[in-house]
Amino acid sequence: MEPNAVVAHPEVESDSAHAALRRGPLVYCLEAVDNPQPVHHLILSDPDSISARYTESILDGMTVLEGEASVQDLDEWRDTLYQPMESVTESTTEFTAIPYYARNNRGQTSMIVWMRLA
Repeated sequence: MEPNAVVAHPEVESDSAHAALRRGPLVYCLEAVDNPQPVHHLILSDPDSISARYTESILDGMTVLEGEASVQDLDEWRDTLYQPMESVTESTTEFTAIPYYARNNRGQTSMIVWMRLA
């Protein structure tokens, strides 16, 4: 089964410009414990970069999804609330997503299902 990104119906305003990750019938989520950047800052810029990999290092074994995301440089935002769009810079980072059913099993951590889209 190939992983893919899915979007919600356009009338679901809260999920507008966001995508969820799925592989077969399973929906995946991103937890802070697996990712070097805050998960709510990750932007899915290349859905084709998503791949599935089995690992035994997470909860005695499971298939995770990995891919590339963009993330804004937060240092630019120090002491400012607004900036011109052209002055915002992004870098690329790797992300890891786990099946949603396995969430919240490794301590208290932040989690998202819907990733922002580029």
